[in-house]
Amino acid sequence: DQFFVVLEKLLERADSLEDDILYEQNVVQLKTLNGLKDEVRQMRRAIWPMREMLNTLSRADQSFFSSETRLYLRDVYEHVVQVLEALDTLRDQLADLLDIYMSNVSNRLNVEVRILTVLTMLFMPATLISGIFGMNFEQMPLLKNALGFWIAIAIMSGCAGVMAFLFWRRNMLKK
Repeated sequence: DQFFVVLEKLLERADSLEDDILYEQNVVQLKTLNGLKDEVRQMRRAIWPMREMLNTLSRADQSFFSSETRLYLRDVYEHVVQVLEALDTLRDQLADLLDIYMSNVSNRLNVEVRILTVLTMLFMPATLISGIFGMNFEQMPLLKNALGFWIAIAIMSGCAGVMAFLFWRRNMLKK
C-alpha cells in the first residue's frame, strides 16, 4: 500500500513537469524528465517480481495458507497490479512529455534556422556584386566612374531591400 504514496508523488511531479514543459523548455526539465523516467523504471523493476510471487502464492493449491490468507494475498496482488498499471500509464505520459519537449525544441530551432537563412539570403547579392567588382579586369562598367562605388552600394542595398520586403510579405521574418 505504501507504493501508492510513492506513485502519487511521482504523478504529481510528472504533472508539474508537464505544465513546465508546455510553457518553456530548458535543459533542467530534460534532466528532471529523464530522472523521473529512471525512477519509474526502478520502481517497476522492484514491483514486477512481487506480482509474480503473489500470483503464485494466491493461486497455489497448498495447505500452507488458509483460504482467508489467500483472500488477503489476492487483495495485495490486485494492488500490485494497479500500481504496475499506473506505472505503465506514467511511463507512457513521460514518453509523451519527451516527445513534446523534443518537438518544441525542434520547432524553435527551425524558426532560428529560418531567420538565419533569411539573413544569409539578404547578404548573398551583396557578396556576389562585391565579388564581381573585386575582380582584376581593366574593362568593367562603373570601375572608372567616380560614383561607381556608390552605385554598387545602391545596387547591393536595393537587392537586399527588395528581398527583405518579399520575405516580410511572406511572413518569413516573424518568429
